Amino acid sequence: MAITAFTATEVGDNGYRLDWASDLPTPTFYLYADGELLATTTNTSLTVGGTIAATFEVLDTAAAPTAVYPGFLTLAWYAANDAARYRVEQYDGASWNELATIEADERTYYTFQTPTLADDTEHTFRVVPVSSVENDGTPAVFVALVVRNPDPPLVDYVYDPNDGTVTISVSG
Repeated sequence: MAITAFTATEVGDNGYRLDWASDLPTPTFYLYADGELLATTTNTSLTVGGTIAATFEVLDTAAAPTAVYPGFLTLAWYAANDAARYRVEQYDGASWNELATIEADERTYYTFQTPTLADDTEHTFRVVPVSSVENDGTPAVFVALVVRNPDPPLVDYVYDPNDGTVTISVSG
């Protein structure tokens, strides 16, 4: 049995409406924000506020979630005065490479999810505010050492309906 759907919709400046579904008939849900139990409920939605760039999980079991570290970063920064857009760049050891341009709007903060990053490696990013007359502002620099759990092994499962056995083999 499992959570079969999960969405997070931004509401207001600093809140989210979380909606989910389960294939259990009458489950109790355990909502975690960044690995900490936030709420226990039988409802299939909850509005939360005061959390910026949190990782939310909804479980239909009381067992605490296992710590998992993604292979990417989420960069977050506050809006700069007079910025028309933000240039997100990654340093490759010799030069800065543009990853994205994010247009400025009425938001007070912005986020960007990096591509998948190499494990056991230091990564450097910067966000450069750019004015409407193409002047670069003072960049925000982010440096992170990515160290995460290894990826799960790739396996194949084959079910034999004749004798009810499952054969598991490593693939790739």
